[in-house]
Amino acid sequence: MASRFRMAKAMIALDPNGRLDADVSWIGDPGAPFVLQQGQDLGARLSHAFGEAFRLGAYKVLVIGTDCPEMEETHLTNALMLLDRKDAVLAPARDGGYTLIGLKRPRPELFEGVDWSTDQVLLQTIERIQLQRLSLGLLPEMEDIDTAQNLESLAGRLRRPGLPGLRDTREAIGEIWQKTLARL
Repeated sequence: MASRFRMAKAMIALDPNGRLDADVSWIGDPGAPFVLQQGQDLGARLSHAFGEAFRLGAYKVLVIGTDCPEMEETHLTNALMLLDRKDAVLAPARDGGYTLIGLKRPRPELFEGVDWSTDQVLLQTIERIQLQRLSLGLLPEMEDIDTAQNLESLAGRLRRPGLPGLRDTREAIGEIWQKTLARL
C-alpha cells in the first residue's frame, strides 16, 4: 500500500489573484509544479486542475483543498485504492460539500451547474456522477475549515488527550487562537 502512494506526484494550483511570490515562499519548494487556477467559479477551477494533471500524464488524480487539516496520508492512499475500482471518489465534508474528489479522467460535466459554497455541493456532485453512470467510492466524512466556528470546533478536538497526529496543525491552531483571543 505504501509503495503505491510513493509513486504519486503533487501539483499545486494557486489562486491567480493572490500574491504568487508570497504563496511560493510560504509553501517552500515542494518539488511539485505550480499552476495557476483558471475559471470563474470553483467548478471551473477544479475542472482546470484535473485537466492540467491529466495533461501532465497522471492516470488518477486527487484534488484536495487547503482547508481540511484532518486529511491524512491514509485518506489519500485509500482514495487512490478506491480509484482502482471506482470512476470517482469523494470525501464528504460535514457542511454538505466535499474535502477531496478523485477521478480517473477529466470530467468537466461534474463541475458544471453546481451551487458552490452551499450545503448542496456534495449532493449535486453525486447526482452528476450518477447521471454520467459513473461508479463512486466514498471516504469518511471530515470537517473543512470555512468559518470561525469550524476553527473553534477543530481546536476543541485537538485539545482532546490521546488524539493522534496533526502536531503541526495543533501548533498552528494554537498560535492562531492565541492571536485571535489577544485581539478580543
